[in-house]
Amino acid sequence: MDDHENIDINDNSSDANTANYNQDKNENTSEVNDYSKEDIEGDENLKSSKGKQENNTKSSSDKDENTIDYGNHDFPCNPAPPVPIKLFIGRVPKNIEEDQLRPIFEEYGIVNEVVIIRDKITNVHKSSAFVKMASISEADNAIRLLNNQKTLDAQLGSLQVKYASGELNKLGFPQNIESGVDQAKLFIGSLPKNITEDNIKEMFSPYGTVEEVFIMKDNSTGLGKGCSFVKFSYKEQALYAIKSLNGKKTLEGCTRPVEVRFAEPKSSKQPQIPLTLQPMQNPPHAMAPQPSISSPNNINFGNNFSVNNNYPRQVGPWKEYYSGEGRPYYYNEQTNTTQWEMPKEFETLFMNNSANMHNLSESSGPPGANLFIFHVPNEWQQTDLIQAFSPFGELLSARIATEKNTGRNRGFAFVSYDSLESAAAAISQMNGFMALNKKLKVTVKKGEEDEMKKYVNQNGVNSFQQVPRVQKAIPAQPASMQPNLAYHQNPQAQNFFYSNSNSYRCGPY
Repeated sequence: MDDHENIDINDNSSDANTANYNQDKNENTSEVNDYSKEDIEGDENLKSSKGKQENNTKSSSDKDENTIDYGNHDFPCNPAPPVPIKLFIGRVPKNIEEDQLRPIFEEYGIVNEVVIIRDKITNVHKSSAFVKMASISEADNAIRLLNNQKTLDAQLGSLQVKYASGELNKLGFPQNIESGVDQAKLFIGSLPKNITEDNIKEMFSPYGTVEEVFIMKDNSTGLGKGCSFVKFSYKEQALYAIKSLNGKKTLEGCTRPVEVRFAEPKSSKQPQIPLTLQPMQNPPHAMAPQPSISSPNNINFGNNFSVNNNYPRQVGPWKEYYSGEGRPYYYNEQTNTTQWEMPKEFETLFMNNSANMHNLSESSGPPGANLFIFHVPNEWQQTDLIQAFSPFGELLSARIATEKNTGRNRGFAFVSYDSLESAAAAISQMNGFMALNKKLKVTVKKGEEDEMKKYVNQNGVNSFQQVPRVQKAIPAQPASMQPNLAYHQNPQAQNFFYSNSNSYRCGPY
């Protein structure tokens, strides 16, 4: 994020946040103080601070977009009405003013407003601006062709063009929707089981160009599960469909109104930890086969973290493997079949492990083996934290901090291992790891850093990146016995639109 986007820091925000954390005496206040309070406070104030900052730069001549007459302008998103959106522009030369910046963006569509961001006290140009465009579709075009593409000052580098903070939330988009990409995908629920793709296309075509329709079906019966995905050519068309159809009518054979909402997109930048993680088995580096671009058995998750299909978990006849997208699937050695769904044997194992973890006391590990995890995704629950950090060694405790009254995830967590070796491996592999579009920050508990430094030095490594993972190797499956996904009915179908489509509940109807 460009520093210039933070244009009006409230000096009292830190004090207010400190008071907010200290008021809950029953909620691990002492533990929060042991860790990085600045990180915690900064993360929770981020959204509210940005909202205030952008409001302080808002022009007094700002118009109500609903009253603007665009004449006969042909917006790409037709027949959906245009939806204005504010863009943040970074690396703007200080000699560029509003009237000089506006024509650059007018090449790509109608511009409602341009505001140069200035220092609140000195009025000094801060090399950044806000540009409000009349349509998301035209704004995405500007982002594609200007962001890191057009340079106004060689010393500053190429312009930075992106959605302004808070715009996606204000319009109802998922936070990780891609800027500069026209298309948008919707999840449709409460559909008749016998509905066809043509039926769905006919239902949604009045709101825009429908590029794709995918109906989720039961593999055993071939019947629809009562839900589908629809891909529109433009984001505004998807918004138009949601506004017009969501909860508005009940289809024949269903008992609830049709549900229309955004399908959370899969990140194109880096593979993500799924919402519910599967424990990942890796051998020590010395025993692991060397990865290669052509090898399908080593699936890189980035940040030196990988899932190796040569060392699968096994329960009974079932073995767990991972697809190219990092999604777990299951191979039955007795029947030579594969499936996406987790077998009951694995479910029982997972439930038992989770129960054991919940019964653990809030005990701490030896000095240096107690970790703080920051930037924890809001969607994560206790089981997700356990599954993410259990591969590195014996966990003594693992807990996500929550608000006492609401139970809301506060964005940070605590993990304790029984050894420094396990803690070092966790830091090595999980610090900086992307989880649901959040980069995890994993550090040693405040005051215990020296113990970890001693361990690292004694083991002859210069950084956590050289710390080997703590894993128990299990025999590799012979290459001739590798599961063949062709046995599975259309194995990529459920991954066609959404990498975690099993998380959608299609019923009741």
